[in-house]
Amino acid sequence: MLAEVVEQCRLSGGRVPRYWELMRDGGFTSATDALDALVLSPHGVLHEEAERVLRDEEAAALERAACELIGRGARRPSELAARLGVKETTLSKPLRHLAELGLVDRQAPYDLWTGRSVEGGRRAVYKLADPFLGMWYACVRPHLSGLNLQAPTARLRALTSWTQHVAAAFSGELGLFVPGSRNLPALIDDVAVLEASKLLTREG
Repeated sequence: MLAEVVEQCRLSGGRVPRYWELMRDGGFTSATDALDALVLSPHGVLHEEAERVLRDEEAAALERAACELIGRGARRPSELAARLGVKETTLSKPLRHLAELGLVDRQAPYDLWTGRSVEGGRRAVYKLADPFLGMWYACVRPHLSGLNLQAPTARLRALTSWTQHVAAAFSGELGLFVPGSRNLPALIDDVAVLEASKLLTREG
């Protein structure tokens, strides 16, 4: 099913063999179970994976902060600069370096008249190139302190964020095939809380 594929790609990074192997070797019955054990648990091997990736790439402090903000929804250079308290021009080199490292993608708006992307304009937006990093910053980073303390409420919130994250990704994929399906995010919140609650109550 498309929904299951989207879940697995959000968690595995889509093309990172190590993540797929961890999911396979753990014998997990779903991507959500794998997320809970491998990522949300402070003992999980992928609990601090995003920070490890940025350390390995020797990303500077400003670049790491930009990655986090992009992962949490700030996509325009002007918004990133405002949140970081720097001039927009200051971010040009860090964002270019992150793109060279393959950590972010720059997406230029599309001109329907010329049939080409509009390069060099201020309307360009950025997104994290790796689905796992996108998931980590959206679902794990906001609740990391509580997860490290093994607080049940933090885990519930992270699982809710995960369901919302997957549903949003699923609606994006579905929108390629089903007209009007972009309205799906309006139904996400209640479903997210329900699914996260199911996982917690299942454990008794």
